[in-house]
Amino acid sequence: MNLLQKWILGQKLVNQINELKFISDPAIHHAIRYKVGTDGKIVNPVDNKSIYITEGYNKNDIVYSVINKILNKAVLPEWGLYKVVDEVKLKESQRLMLQKHVSFKDIKKAKELKAEAVEPLSKFDTKAGKLKDLLKYANSEYTFADHQRKLFLYKLLVGDYYEWGIPLKAGANEGVPNELWCLPAHLVNIKGAGFPIKTASYELTTFNQFFTKEEVLHERYVNPNSDISGQELYGFAPLRAFLKNLDRNNSAKEASTAKFKNGGIEEIIFIDDPSITDHEAKAAQARALRAKFQDEYAGAANRGKIAVSGLKTGSVHLGNSPVELGIIDSEKWDAIMFCNAYDVPPELLGLTQKTYNNVIEAQKALILGAVMPLLVSRRAAFNWKTQTDWGFKDVNIYVDFETDCFPELMPNASEIIDATSRIMMITPNEERERINMEARPEPEADEVMVLQGRYPLSDLQANEVDNALNADNGTGNGADNGQANNNGARANQNGKAGVSYAKEFLS
Repeated sequence: MNLLQKWILGQKLVNQINELKFISDPAIHHAIRYKVGTDGKIVNPVDNKSIYITEGYNKNDIVYSVINKILNKAVLPEWGLYKVVDEVKLKESQRLMLQKHVSFKDIKKAKELKAEAVEPLSKFDTKAGKLKDLLKYANSEYTFADHQRKLFLYKLLVGDYYEWGIPLKAGANEGVPNELWCLPAHLVNIKGAGFPIKTASYELTTFNQFFTKEEVLHERYVNPNSDISGQELYGFAPLRAFLKNLDRNNSAKEASTAKFKNGGIEEIIFIDDPSITDHEAKAAQARALRAKFQDEYAGAANRGKIAVSGLKTGSVHLGNSPVELGIIDSEKWDAIMFCNAYDVPPELLGLTQKTYNNVIEAQKALILGAVMPLLVSRRAAFNWKTQTDWGFKDVNIYVDFETDCFPELMPNASEIIDATSRIMMITPNEERERINMEARPEPEADEVMVLQGRYPLSDLQANEVDNALNADNGTGNGADNGQANNNGARANQNGKAGVSYAKEFLS
């Protein structure tokens, strides 16, 4: 390019043209495309996320029920502040609780590891005290539990939640958000920049508001729909793969409702006797036939009667019933598919045959399969945000939730007592441990009990003094019949008191 061209086009444009000449990789073109301003360029979502709210949560009773089964459990745990003292044990504790079929033994082990890995904060400086307050009251309108309910609701519906916290710019609480708010996820647009494309800022176009990346905690489900526009920056809505089920289920409900409301008559009966040619006569016969049906065959008391007519009649069937249309079966299977979308056991919605034991197991499956992943993901995201943008960088502060609020994860005491009562030799403290009770300090509580009568095993064994006396008397180890009888009498006496002895240590 000569000097005249440079002068006409301008040096800046010339540099851009020269740069593009050497670019053959589409990915690099993509990178240049997003070098627009410091706050990035809007990535318009191809997915209309409002539909999951308007057609799902607002309209479909099954979607509403399934999501609220999760939310009602997810908002129960209390959140607190800790100091990490052993990261290895903390990770092992978290790994155990992520198992979908975790046993009570694993749950107990996870709690023990967590108790060794973290220490609850008992003294709070100004910053930590502010964060502690946010874990109780997120803002002037919502408690932390209510705030999290909104966050989780958006994530379950549209695949994202956006938590807005404006970090304080100065003072003792510098960097810590003053309040936490939930932005309407279906109305937020992301601005992306660079390659690989990264979030630069956020825009709430409906309200003409803009947010920096540092102000917003954006958590999302992984989106595999990566393209040149940057769609992967938005979360993948769980209902997206079930849109046809959602549409069909809503249509089925509308069809059955319309049938109930506007169904009216289902059949027309008419005079079909060719011998009657006079229209007036046919009309008179029809009125007489209608009166006969109303007098003799209408009402619940006449159900099953066979109608008899002296004239030849015909009938025309109008429409199909919900059963004939397959609406009921369709609704049932769609409901089960919605449960699968969120890993909620269908038994909890009465969609499958259930017993008491099935419901107990289903409640546990709900906690481990649907609720726990939501809480664990939230914990990781919130800790990451506080330790980067929200005032606690390089500070040993760890936010975590408790699981004691879930009785479904506790052992069934009656079943365990019934099972341990069949074990031949067991200590009272082992029995107490199995039903989550504290150990007793008495030495006898750690002594092995024998099944028959629940008396100490040591009472069946000759001690050293008995062996010495038996040796002096030449009776060996109690082989003498008299000594054996004495031991037997003592065992029987202890056996009678065995039940009350065991009950004492189980109380």
